[in-house]
Amino acid sequence: MLSMAVILSVENISRKFNGTAVLSDLSLSLQEGEILSIIGPSGCGKTTLLKIIAGYLSPDTGNVIFRGKEKKGIMRSVQLVFQAATQSLDPHMRAAAIINEASGGNAEEWADAARLGREHLRKYPSELSGGEKQRLAIARALAAKPEIMLLDEPLSALDASLKASMLNLFLDINERFGISLIIVEHDLKAAESISKRICRMENGRIRESNLHHICNSSYH
Repeated sequence: MLSMAVILSVENISRKFNGTAVLSDLSLSLQEGEILSIIGPSGCGKTTLLKIIAGYLSPDTGNVIFRGKEKKGIMRSVQLVFQAATQSLDPHMRAAAIINEASGGNAEEWADAARLGREHLRKYPSELSGGEKQRLAIARALAAKPEIMLLDEPLSALDASLKASMLNLFLDINERFGISLIIVEHDLKAAESISKRICRMENGRIRESNLHHICNSSYH
């Protein structure tokens, strides 16, 4: 049974870029062991929210609270896997070295956990398919032994069969390691298949819902 303890709280955060509000007085909570999906139209601030939670950006106002304490900057306990995994992978390092850099060793163990075939560990990112790059990025994130993983549209470049496999992997990560997940996703059916709570984001704000009762039924 999942714990009901809150592991992360986003409290009234706002963020502007060039004078334009991207996030406006946004609040969100994540329970320990939960898989939470966030849906919403492009440009509504979903990626900015993940970057603030991960510590890559700072909010103009508001706070991110992790285990009861204000979170500032990047922490190993909170790992972000970007939508374009290639952007965060060093093209000059082989897959094994990328994972080992995060873990200090045991690349094979974390490749197995991310279901990345060991035969790919000697390859460079440019030699991997889109799905393999995504699994490499996940393996590196897992190697940091996080308590929370943030996944920015992890299914966007995958076909239907690979999407199903990746969703199964996320469930395995959640159950096996007890990692809480926040997944930004465009595919409502995918979100429903994996999440007990889905939030719709619109105009820099977020609405929470319980189970699969999303707040705006017009989403497609």
